[in-house]
Amino acid sequence: MKKTISISIIGVVGIILCIYFFEDSDKTLPNYATVIGTICSIVGLSIAYINILALKEESIIISKQIHLTLEKVNQLNSLSEISKAIKVNQEIQEFLRNEKIELARLRTLDLKYMLLHFNNDLLLNELTSDEEYKKLILDFGIDLNSLNETLINSKRKVDFTKVVKNLEELSTYLTKFELKLKSIKI
Repeated sequence: MKKTISISIIGVVGIILCIYFFEDSDKTLPNYATVIGTICSIVGLSIAYINILALKEESIIISKQIHLTLEKVNQLNSLSEISKAIKVNQEIQEFLRNEKIELARLRTLDLKYMLLHFNNDLLLNELTSDEEYKKLILDFGIDLNSLNETLINSKRKVDFTKVVKNLEELSTYLTKFELKLKSIKI
């Protein structure tokens, strides 16, 4: 706004000076109109250029803010997903402790879906590329197969203590990663 006013004042002063220094023979209406029109055009173009630059700067600032907001939303979404996975994990453990194998298996399938979803989350790439996590997921898959076999063949017995221990290790790992993700300031 200050630049616009400054340019306008310079334009008015320029018009006055040009008209003031005209020779008496040049002081005609067409010459006045030409000088005024030319200076007004230059002033208008200058103001337009300054406004374009200001809009460009503002657009860059807004773009950066949008990017930061999206990162924060993605971080919160990832935190939410990890928190849900931890909660489901705890439910599975409780079902196994109470020998509710069918319910445990259903929730295990939900947890499996969540864990697979983590592979596609950009923020959780660090989580899914860790060797400890991969080992925990492998153990989880084995435990899921064991639960399925127990439901199909009731004679087959599964060591639920080991399954619960594996789930607890997975829960601990997810909790550590959740805390790490919360500490990231965006």
